[in-house]
Amino acid sequence: MKFSRIAIFYLLLMSFSAKAQNTVCLNNQTSIPCNKYYAAGDFNNDNVVDFVMPAYVGYTFGINLSNGSQSYASPSFYTVAGTPLYLAAGDFNNDGNDDLAISCYDSNRVVLKYGNGVGSFTSSTNYGFVFPPGFIKSGDLNNDGLLDFAVSTSTNSFWVYKNNGIGGFNTIQYTYPAQTIDIEDYDNNGSKDLYITDYSGGAYFLQNLGNGTFNSPITTGLYLNCAFDLNNDGKKDLFSWNSYSLQVSLGTGNFNFSAPSIIASPYQYTGLVNEGDINGDGLLDISFYSMTLSSIYEVAVRLNNGSGGFLAPIIYTANPGIGLMEGIASMDVDGNGKADLVIYADNAPRLTMLYNCSVTDVKKIKGSNLLIKISPNPSNSIFKISSEIDIRSIAIQDINGKIILQSKQTNYIDLGNYSNGIYFLRVETVDGEIGNYKLIKTD
Repeated sequence: MKFSRIAIFYLLLMSFSAKAQNTVCLNNQTSIPCNKYYAAGDFNNDNVVDFVMPAYVGYTFGINLSNGSQSYASPSFYTVAGTPLYLAAGDFNNDGNDDLAISCYDSNRVVLKYGNGVGSFTSSTNYGFVFPPGFIKSGDLNNDGLLDFAVSTSTNSFWVYKNNGIGGFNTIQYTYPAQTIDIEDYDNNGSKDLYITDYSGGAYFLQNLGNGTFNSPITTGLYLNCAFDLNNDGKKDLFSWNSYSLQVSLGTGNFNFSAPSIIASPYQYTGLVNEGDINGDGLLDISFYSMTLSSIYEVAVRLNNGSGGFLAPIIYTANPGIGLMEGIASMDVDGNGKADLVIYADNAPRLTMLYNCSVTDVKKIKGSNLLIKISPNPSNSIFKISSEIDIRSIAIQDINGKIILQSKQTNYIDLGNYSNGIYFLRVETVDGEIGNYKLIKTD
């Protein structure tokens, strides 16, 4: 099973040790045309991110394959049965290649285009809707190791498509209004929940019952940007914007959260915040963009201090050509193991990549393959850890860099209840060094 390689922050071929860095370098901008909505994936299996976006010329979309040197080939265009709007990338037919799910609003269809692993697409499947489909998001909703997706519509409903493993999907309609959909395990119980915003500015959670069906909505007043465990208490914390201030609400369990506390303010204009390990220390940092009170566009990075907070902002004044920024994401665009930033700008629609040029204090652990041994690897559940170094704690991160499991138990890991795919073991030694090791969870 291979999920979309969006935001693979730790594509590591060897174990390493690194001291946390309090600085980060972002430069070497590359831009490609983009009409606001895009999907990122590895469509030619070269371990470098490619980008797909609607062309808005006929019923077409374009794919920009990476050249592997912080540049992109000219787009190749493909036709679908309708005008593409939203897209989601992932391996929907479980063949090891990234595919594409596309909502086509004017033909009332969602189209699945199946990737061939060499940068193009073969067959496609169309799924009809009574009303125009909108936002589309993919994820494994019933923990069977297969990629599902959810789609909003122009009416007071959204649909969940559960992968049946034999080339099709079983559908469930939910009669709740939905404009945007996000998929995340918000209550840390091992099943992915839904976060929905509606056309009236409302927002709510739907708790996963463990089988890909969901409880009634839990209303929240937070317009959520991202969620991760900031204070290491095993509960997801929520990051959101309010009155031009970035705020965090600490999770207290079972979809309950503390009152928001302000992290950064004020800004004349603020955009989405995104999480990613920018300085490579195994902790999730935040990045966001804004326009200051003096109308200067900025990208700000706040590094996680490891103690439930962030260091002071590191400010990057954006290239004037970037203009009004409307989206930001962190992912390892060029495949060098560092989290880069991808920014969407609306003035001359395009994606701009800010490449991570940070020089971290990285050194290969001498004899690391002997000092820390993980077996079996791949495994369907238990990974045994034997070590000659004193380990303080371990954590498991998924391919998006999110910590899904933490433990003081340092001689084994049990991933039996998690989806198949790639995970990363983060080991912290008693002297503060951090090592990351790739794990492969299989059937």
